[in-house]
Amino acid sequence: MGRMMMFRFVNNPRRLFYIILLTCCLYGVILVLRTALDGNFEDLERSLQLFFDFSTFLLYHCDQLFRHVGQVCRHPVLPVYAPEMMKFIKKVDKFHCSSEKNWVEVNGSTAVITDQAKALNGEIECSFTDINRNNEYTTSDGLTTSTHTQYNLEASDFVKVYCKSDNGNYWNSNLAGIRHSEEIVDRIGWDQVPADALGLSVVMWGMDSISRNNFIRKLPRTYKFLTEVLGALVLEGYNIVGDGTPQALIPILTGSTELELPETRKRKGSKATYVDIYPFIWNDFRANGYVTGYVEDQPSIGTFTYRLKGFNKAPVDHYGRSFYLAAESQWHNDKRCLGSLECHKIMLQYTENLMSVYRDKPHFMLSFFAQLSHDDVNIVGTIDDDLHEWFVGVHERGFLNDTLLIVFSDHGPRFADIRQTIQGKQEERLPFFSFVFPPWFKQKHPEAYQNFLTNTKRLTTPFDIHATLKHVINFPTKFRENSLSNRSMSLFNKIPLARSCAHAQIEAHWCACLDWDILNPGDSIVQDGAKEFVKFLNNYTQPERKMCAELSLNEVIWSARLRPNQKLLAFHHSSDPDGFKPDLSGSQRATIEMLQIKLRTSPGNGLYEVSMSHNLLTGTYNIRIQDVSRINKYGNAAHCIMDSNQDLRKYCFCKELPPVS
Repeated sequence: MGRMMMFRFVNNPRRLFYIILLTCCLYGVILVLRTALDGNFEDLERSLQLFFDFSTFLLYHCDQLFRHVGQVCRHPVLPVYAPEMMKFIKKVDKFHCSSEKNWVEVNGSTAVITDQAKALNGEIECSFTDINRNNEYTTSDGLTTSTHTQYNLEASDFVKVYCKSDNGNYWNSNLAGIRHSEEIVDRIGWDQVPADALGLSVVMWGMDSISRNNFIRKLPRTYKFLTEVLGALVLEGYNIVGDGTPQALIPILTGSTELELPETRKRKGSKATYVDIYPFIWNDFRANGYVTGYVEDQPSIGTFTYRLKGFNKAPVDHYGRSFYLAAESQWHNDKRCLGSLECHKIMLQYTENLMSVYRDKPHFMLSFFAQLSHDDVNIVGTIDDDLHEWFVGVHERGFLNDTLLIVFSDHGPRFADIRQTIQGKQEERLPFFSFVFPPWFKQKHPEAYQNFLTNTKRLTTPFDIHATLKHVINFPTKFRENSLSNRSMSLFNKIPLARSCAHAQIEAHWCACLDWDILNPGDSIVQDGAKEFVKFLNNYTQPERKMCAELSLNEVIWSARLRPNQKLLAFHHSSDPDGFKPDLSGSQRATIEMLQIKLRTSPGNGLYEVSMSHNLLTGTYNIRIQDVSRINKYGNAAHCIMDSNQDLRKYCFCKELPPVS
């Protein structure tokens, strides 16, 4: 009886709405009380505003839910090569570093003097000095060892190298590899991983400030390989939840917002603690038999050190910050080169070395690259060939056979001129995020894979990534639709169609979902759009005009307009040093709106739903065949082309009557 009552309760949309609203209210009260009790009165105003915004936003989106059946959050269809964006896009020539190849290369845990260097310079002796971490801001030199052959990394992942040859030439640089540690090896292993785990290592390759569209524009070879060869599942509805990298990575890594976690901001002085106190997901992986790694390439603007207090102890087994601190004075060519190595190759090699050293062991690795994309939308295009080559290499060497590869960005461009356009502002909120599973995952877990595939079209957030990573450690045995009352939703379970930014606790000015506005079917904009659609269908069936009748508009049944929400348009920038308080003084106006129209055509009474973009400046409509749905049965109306042109079955009404059977 109790189960039946609960079932009826949560499956009634209005009752479910009240549950969610009550949860939102309780969350708001707790957040406000905690902020006040902690004495953070500076954040009290924002907590109150968050409470108000989420409640108001939730009321609005639930109203949309009751008025329209279907997916509540509809993200804009943003043309990759839109003219307003392409005026900011340009080709940048690939840069090159020193023509003199490094004398020493690192393979896994071993630094080797190369044969090429010996052939060019004669006998070479190199001294290797370990780089030790003191804290988040300084390093110190460890022991120095001299050799004519190779050096095994054991005390540190990083070494300073000074080499001199018999002919008087010399070479020096800093190098990174993966030290051999018996303590780590003894602690990890697949036998330590939970029995219900998915059985995958996790490698996350992140790049700063790249929208999904700009990834496609600037990294086309990489995108094509990820999607067409590796079968990457790209989250088309992935929406940021705050301003900047911390508000992207903290929810992914902890499942919480910065304000929900203990105080760690430097400027709070003695009230702040180290970020070690955060419940990082890598601690969960470590506790379950994984080796862990984390590297960023810009220590001056580090995610956890720029505003926050940083780590007291190294947070993972292999922590890359010390390398970049020690190498700070050795970069050249606008910090793009260290010796003969390009900056991106250094991080790619470090990531691959960890994958290689722990090839047969469970590993979690997060690499986050910012140097070429943080301040510029174009320079990152110079690494497309190298990035593509790296993904091809790890794939062909089998590193991805038991690895979940996550390729992502934290947010779209924030500082470039491109963000001053409306589409640029929308792209800031829609970063690139993708998952690559080994081929066997789809066969072994078809339901989980199908849910994941479905979720690529739904509203997803950084909180969902955290829940998904949790399920890598403890994989569910049964799959069900996520509850709207949950902020974090595992992507192995289906995301509800009814999910809105309010459910996901995304503030309105960060929400890229379009606002719904129901239109009168007789509105001139709707009628013009419907006529353009019929014209579009007739052009589509034109090659078979001898057999397919020309269609005409019978009636418009329903229509809605989708536009960016007003707070997104009004957002100018964050007005506080932590990126929490929005300045909503902007005055941008939408130039493109999306229309959804449900209509009937004649002859044949075909029933269609179509999404199209409407340019408010030119009055033109843009329609794509993939955005057209035939929603009633066509039966044998298309009998004349059923065998010869199956692509037209949904759109063709044959002039001749079907044969009598």
